[in-house]
Formats: sequence, structure tokens, C-alpha cells
Amino acid sequence: KCQKSAQEAGWQMGAFNRRLYDSPSAKVDGRANLARNMLALITGEGNRPVMGMLARFLAGYRAIQTAAKLGSAMLSAVSDVGFQRMAAKHLGMATGNVLRRQAAMMRGGQDRMTALRAGVIADEMANVGSAMARFNGEAYGPEVAERLADAVMRLSGLTRWTEAGRHAFQLEMMGFMADLAETSFDDLPDSFRRWFLEARGFTAEQWDVIRSTPLHTDRSGATFLIPDDIRHRADVDQEQADGLALRLMGAIQEQMEFAVPSNSIRGRAIATAGTRPGTLIGELVRSGLMFKNFAITLAFTHLRRRMLGGMDGSRMVNMASFIAMTTAMGALSVQLKELAKGRDPRDMTTPEFAGAALVQGGGLGIMGDFFFASENRFGSSPANTVVGPVLGSGFDLLTFLNETGQAVALGEDPEAGPKILRGLEANLPGQSLWWGSLGLQRLVFDQLQLMADPDAKAAFKRRERRRVRDYGNESWWMPGETSPRRAPDLTTATGAQ
Repeated sequence: KCQKSAQEAGWQMGAFNRRLYDSPSAKVDGRANLARNMLALITGEGNRPVMGMLARFLAGYRAIQTAAKLGSAMLSAVSDVGFQRMAAKHLGMATGNVLRRQAAMMRGGQDRMTALRAGVIADEMANVGSAMARFNGEAYGPEVAERLADAVMRLSGLTRWTEAGRHAFQLEMMGFMADLAETSFDDLPDSFRRWFLEARGFTAEQWDVIRSTPLHTDRSGATFLIPDDIRHRADVDQEQADGLALRLMGAIQEQMEFAVPSNSIRGRAIATAGTRPGTLIGELVRSGLMFKNFAITLAFTHLRRRMLGGMDGSRMVNMASFIAMTTAMGALSVQLKELAKGRDPRDMTTPEFAGAALVQGGGLGIMGDFFFASENRFGSSPANTVVGPVLGSGFDLLTFLNETGQAVALGEDPEAGPKILRGLEANLPGQSLWWGSLGLQRLVFDQLQLMADPDAKAAFKRRERRRVRDYGNESWWMPGETSPRRAPDLTTATGAQ
């Protein structure tokens, strides 16, 4: 009888809470609070530190961690190809044109000059951390630390790849609108009219103003409808022209965030919940969010679009296509990273690989390491990855001091040298650059470890056996050796032994 009364009381309390938080006033308050938090992040007020010295120190440490651990992020960014395809298809654009234009942007030349003329380069010129923000979500702190992280992003190729993708998609949208300049509002392709114009409140009259704007023609003969040119029209009210140009450019940039996901203001506003840097809660939140910004951005762009029915067809079909694309691109990224680490490709026929590819494609590459393994690629536990590198480093330091103190108290060798060497290796800026990390690891760090630790060779072998047990692929350049044993065996990707 008492148990039944307790259950009834719990149901009543749950119903009360649902009525309280689902009430119209609660929803309005929640949306207003979210809007305030988003505005604070846009204006910079949300990043204004409470305790400036603490905030700058921790922001600088996060930037150094970015420089140390994201040198191979370029191998994750190959998924942009799939996102660009989905974003272009959503608006009725030719998907191949975006990829070709990005390739041209990577080379420089005429397309880059046109992007400068259209004003789409200004965003990256004003922010040294545009590529870093894709994974870290912030770019403030000591200038030296920021520039160090930015230098690693540029050396890895991620900055150029990101900027080229963003510029290419914006230019292709302007070229797409130029192709539609002779088309009336009612005759526009349904996807473009519905998901681009009507979704952002553009009327038929405003489209007529937009499409009658003189087009820009580059030296190759390609035409572009540049939003800023609307502001220079003498036949349109200046205030109306300024507002229309600003709205149109904002709509283009919104679609660009679907093509090359970088930083979701809505996602960060929800995740940080109005906390400020330089406070205990604010710093805990920012540490936990580090390297997870890309996944948050995907949740509030592509996933939100599909869950809200913002695509033709059913939600189930849209989600299935999204999962298939991200898994395929994630699989490519996983295999590229295996090769960069001196290992053969993983067997793609196993459920473990499918899970890792799915998570990698969704922007949680580090978490993908934990599918059937006890450590991530940086040697940290799942718990340390969840709380972030700042707290994780603190836990590692406390563990090191505790183990060293215990060994000294018992009169044993604390083996501090090898542990310090591993710590320096994991936190050295630039050591994770995908094109040089393997040589640096085998020729420098492994050799230092062999000299500092008599058990290093046995440890290398144990680590190799554990990797083969967890993932099934062997190293083509073995740990501790100064030259590769053989070339990578690409047949292991199909399960061949």
C-alpha cells in the first residue's frame, strides 16, 4: 500500500513538472533566455571573463592543447565533401559544381579574386581561428597561444581546406542565383524558393529587386549575383537596399554553415547555458566542450533540419541518408588516420568498425576510439575525454604525483623519466601533424623512450598486441623501429588476412 501511494505521488509530481515546464510562459521564458545567451556570444559579452587572469590562462592552455592534438583534424574534415553535397542538393544546386569550385579555390586564381570582390573572404581575414573554431568553438586568450594553434591548423592544411570550402559554397550560391535571375518567383525551383527564400521571409517583390541587380562577370565569363551590389542601386530606397543585402548575405552564410559546419551559436548558447569564462562552472563547461564543437554544430544544423522535417520525404528516409553519408565519410577518415599512424587499414566488415565510422562521421572522432577499446588515440581514458583535456591533464598530473610519491615512500624506482617524456610528447604543439607525426614518433619519441625506459621495448610490443586485439590491424611501421618493415597492406580493409 505504501509503495502504491509513493508511485501515485511520483506520477502526480511528474505531471506537475510537465505542466510547469511545458506551459506557454515557460516556453517563452526559455526561448527568451536562449536568445539572450546567443546575443551575448555574438556581441562577445558571453565571452567576457569574470576572472581575467584565470580565463586567459585556461583559454591559452586550451589553445596549446589544440596545437598539440588537432594536427590530424584535416583527416576528419574530408567529411565536408558529403556535407557540401547535402547542402547543395537541399537547395537544388548542382553538387559537382561546388566541389569543382572548391578545388579551384584551393589553387587560388580567379575564383579567389571573385570571392574577395564578393566580400566572402572578410570573415576568415578577421579571425585567425576560423579553422580552430570548428573543433574548439572559441578563439580568445593569449595571442601567442592562439597564433600557435592557428599555425598548426594552417600547416595541417585544415585552414586552407575550410576557407576554400566556405568561399566556394558562397560563390556557387551567388552563381546559382545569377542563373535564376531571369526566373520569376513562382517559376523558381521549388527547393530554392521554399527552403531558401520563403524560409527566410523573402517575398516575390523582394526577389524581383534581388534578381534585377546587375550581375558581376569575372574574367572567365562566369556571372554572380553579389548581395552587396544591391546596396549600390540608385533605383531602390537606401534603407530597403541595405536591409535586403544584409538579409540575403546572412541567408547565404546560414546555408554555408550546413555545407562546411564550423560553429553553431545556438548550440554553444545551449551548451554553455549562459556561463562566463573565469568562473568555476564556466571553465568546467568549456573544458568539457573542447573538441566536441563540431558534433554540436552538426546536431543544430543537419540533424535539426532532418528532425524538424526540413527536407522532402519522411524523417526516417532523411535520417537514413544522413547516417549513410556520415558513416561512409567517417570510414574514409578512420582509414586515413590509421595509415597516418603507421598501421594497416582496419577491417571494414566488422560491427566495431561500423560503429567507429558512424561516430567519426558525426564529429566525435575521439569518442570513436572507445568502441571496444580502453584508451583514445592520445592515451586518455573515456572519463578524461568526457571532462575535456584541461581537467583530464589535471587528473593525469595528480595520478603521476600520487604514483611517484608512493614509489618513493616504498623505496622503489618511481620511473618518473619515462612518464614525464610521455607527458611532454602528448602535449607538444605540432607533434600530431598528420604528414609528419609518424616520423617524429618513430625516430624521436620512441628512441627517447627506449633510452629512458628499459621496459619500453616490451611496452611497445604489449601495445601492439592490444591494438591488434582491439582493432585487428597490424603496424607497417612498428613502434620503436627506425624504418618501416613493409608498405601498408590495403587488403586488410576488406577483411583479408
